Amino acid sequence: MGIDRDIFQQTYGQDVVIAFEPIWERLVRLKLVDVHTESVDLTYLGKLFADEVGQQFYSDPMKRRMAKVDPALVSTTWPQFNP
Repeated sequence: MGIDRDIFQQTYGQDVVIAFEPIWERLVRLKLVDVHTESVDLTYLGKLFADEVGQQFYSDPMKRRMAKVDPALVSTTWPQFNP
């Protein structure tokens, strides 16, 4: 389960790792993703927290909308996601 870097490059005109470098660095540190030459893949732990991993890529407008929702409904119990 992952992102094919070539397909992302062809579709969006940039490498997915470069486009979201700070996010990937954080997710790698937390052992949630592995970055490879061909793809970016969820680790076993990343698969367990796939929803939270995806939330790291929300746009600013979406983050503002989500901030209005009861945090108990959307926040994770993993404190690294809620600094």
